Amino acid sequence: MQRKLIVKNIIKFAIVLRYTSLSAYNFLRKYEFPLPHLKTLLKLVSVRIDDLNVAKFLLNSGKISIDISLLIDEMYLQKELRYDGNDFIGSSDCTPDGLFNSIVGFQLVGLKETTSAVVRILSTMDAKASEILDVLDSLIPQLHEIGLNVRSVITDNSKVNVLTYSTLCNSYNCMN
Repeated sequence: MQRKLIVKNIIKFAIVLRYTSLSAYNFLRKYEFPLPHLKTLLKLVSVRIDDLNVAKFLLNSGKISIDISLLIDEMYLQKELRYDGNDFIGSSDCTPDGLFNSIVGFQLVGLKETTSAVVRILSTMDAKASEILDVLDSLIPQLHEIGLNVRSVITDNSKVNVLTYSTLCNSYNCMN
């Protein structure tokens, strides 16, 4: 029991130290302070969203009705690189410093209840309408396959969202 507590406390300390000062973290590791390797640490704090399982769970447990809205919103991020399983999250070869600076979140909201859940995240440097449309083109049919009806797509009025909405409406012959 004592060993588990020590390991848990070292991991908590390592996470706080890593996000406070990477230089200090590397300095302590250099002098053999018992801190986990950065890849191990990043693996411990990583999260992966499985969109279809989240949506299926909400539907099957009655927490969301079959009629939903899909909210889309951009968020700007502090630059950092994370390791998740075998993937690096946040890195991009197409950017000068190799890191993403924003994400676009896709969130389900039930029309008959207040339940909501993020079901997909697009990491990007500068969100483009074509990237958002690609996600919508794959996500909406997948949601329909599990029994959800996407009744509306809601965004704020940022430039990329207006362009995405216009392109989407033109492809489905709907009114702007």
